[in-house]
Amino acid sequence: MSNGTRDFGLLLGRLNHRMTVLGDRLFRRQDDAARAAGWQISRLWWGLGRRYRDPRIARRARSGAVRPKDEAAPPNDGERAPVLVGAAGRRVR
Repeated sequence: MSNGTRDFGLLLGRLNHRMTVLGDRLFRRQDDAARAAGWQISRLWWGLGRRYRDPRIARRARSGAVRPKDEAAPPNDGERAPVLVGAAGRRVR
């Protein structure tokens, strides 16, 4: 490996680390809310994006427990799902 290639690799590694640290700071509150709800968190775009996923939905879909669209939803007994807001201030679905 040439010296220039190694230097470029080190530069990319440092940049990736800094972007990940910045993303962790930006999304700290949303990540904490997602973890408290038991959601899975995926880092995207060098740490500057997030994807939140509720694993219970996939389990229900595999088990056939998902109701048809025209069927009414049962009451949730006052339990609210966490509202996650991205860095741009938009709700994350």
